[in-house]
Amino acid sequence: MTFQRVLLATDFSPSAKAAARLAVEVASRFDAELHIVHAYGLPGLTLPDGTFYAAPDYAAKVAESAQKALDAEVQAHTGLRIRVEGHLKMEEPHRAILETAKEVGAGLIVLGTHGRRGLPRWLMGSVAEHVVRTAPVPVLTVHAGET
Repeated sequence: MTFQRVLLATDFSPSAKAAARLAVEVASRFDAELHIVHAYGLPGLTLPDGTFYAAPDYAAKVAESAQKALDAEVQAHTGLRIRVEGHLKMEEPHRAILETAKEVGAGLIVLGTHGRRGLPRWLMGSVAEHVVRTAPVPVLTVHAGET
């Protein structure tokens, strides 16, 4: 099996950094493109009268901060023998990962997992679990302590 495009999903956490190291290694070995996706959301407050979202200036700051972090991640891997491209999405992470994988034609998705268990996992859900269950391509999950 060979991969022409590898998708790295990142939230810039230690587990995502560990996943990045493996994604770069896989992309290098297969002479594949590395696509990096970061998804972010805006905080909202749902009340009986409706949902209220962050003010436009705050939303712009969040988007700018997310773009800067993604640009830094792309830059960190640029110049390695592989082509690197960043993708910023404002939506739920698991959807952003799956949509980006489809858009770029990824043959492999690489993402970190936080290893949450019990109530924290139930409350927050598991992006990695959702992606593993629904992705149409192989998924490599990496825990921060694995590399």
